[in-house]
Amino acid sequence: MYETVLFMHSWLRWLLVLIVAALYVKSLVGLLKESAYTSTDELLAKLLFHALNAQLVLGLLLYTVFSPIVRAALSDIGLAMGNSVLRFYMIEHQFAALIAIGLGHVAVAKSKRAADDRAKHRAIRKWGGFCLLLIIIAIPWPFMRYARPLFFW
Repeated sequence: MYETVLFMHSWLRWLLVLIVAALYVKSLVGLLKESAYTSTDELLAKLLFHALNAQLVLGLLLYTVFSPIVRAALSDIGLAMGNSVLRFYMIEHQFAALIAIGLGHVAVAKSKRAADDRAKHRAIRKWGGFCLLLIIIAIPWPFMRYARPLFFW
């Protein structure tokens, strides 16, 4: 079960990166060209909202139930704090991911409540940009000490 949840969590991160990046680029272009906030923008915002929630559920399952790395870290927290790999998976990854999820939700909420198209694009560009940055920071890249493969098979 661990491998299945990890597989879904791993692949969903790339979908999230694509959705947030597409929203960010569309909002940036929308601001520069002063174009309307379209139904495509709304659809991408809804996809972002649901993908963030799904990623949160998968991450919580890994953290609380399935991950042997987190289990090992929690068995000796003092040792885990001194080990960059265990610390990343126990604290740093979750902290960045939770903030990214919050920022993604703020982006969607502010774009829904904005009075005009320009304000909608600004909200997505600002909060979605921060969300994208934190998602990228939270990814265990292959060149890092706590590396994971870019794609699980």
